Amino acid sequence: MYAASKCQRWTSRDVFIGRRKPRVLVVDDYKDAANAIAAYLQLEGASVRTANGCFSALQVVESWAPDIILLDIMMPEHDGFFTARALRRLSRDDFAIIAYTANDQDFVRSSGDVTLFDAYCQKAISPTYLLGLMEGLYSREAM
Repeated sequence: MYAASKCQRWTSRDVFIGRRKPRVLVVDDYKDAANAIAAYLQLEGASVRTANGCFSALQVVESWAPDIILLDIMMPEHDGFFTARALRRLSRDDFAIIAYTANDQDFVRSSGDVTLFDAYCQKAISPTYLLGLMEGLYSREAM
């Protein structure tokens, strides 16, 4: 399977960021993984916060508006599908959610409501593909 199939956009949603740094929330129950991808994205110029599950993600979003949410699917308390539904219920349509998981996209597509996610990226792939996917979701000009 080639890289493009492991990291792809699923919707046409664009996230307006203008000239500012993109804001990214990484949600993963495995703190070391969240911190590693957060460090990479910070080096690439993003403003990044992490959360270790659904409730901490909701708390972060209450006081900070991310542009992109990288959301792990397999988490112990509430999985990524539950978390994505909770985030979408915030009645804000100004962020994109990427299913960022070790599972393949067939699993994500068959196991839940894929309309919750704007894109998919498998964790095992080089983070440069993730960065490219995220950059493709940004809009620097007002709609």
